[in-house]
Amino acid sequence: RGSLPLYQGVRDAARTILRDEGWRSLYAGLSPALIGAGVSWGVYFAGYNRAKARYQRRSGVQKLPPQMHLLAAAEGGALACCLTNPIWVVKTRLELQRGVRTAATATT
Repeated sequence: RGSLPLYQGVRDAARTILRDEGWRSLYAGLSPALIGAGVSWGVYFAGYNRAKARYQRRSGVQKLPPQMHLLAAAEGGALACCLTNPIWVVKTRLELQRGVRTAATATT
């Protein structure tokens, strides 16, 4: 198995990637990232708004205190993590597979 290159920092990583793989490689994995981010934010805001509406209904007030917004945000975040984790697992596996394949072709 090949190993991933070691970089001296962000600038060195960007320079090396551009030199060795070209500018298109900087956007590798963009599609799964966009899908994951879009779904995550959608689920988060939907969960947050539903929790906030539930707290408003139960308390009978329209303007919730900050701690209730925080609780609603935590609910939305937990929901987003649970429902979108499979997307991030697939994205990570695809990235790792690409890294292994790139290292394997470099050694042959």
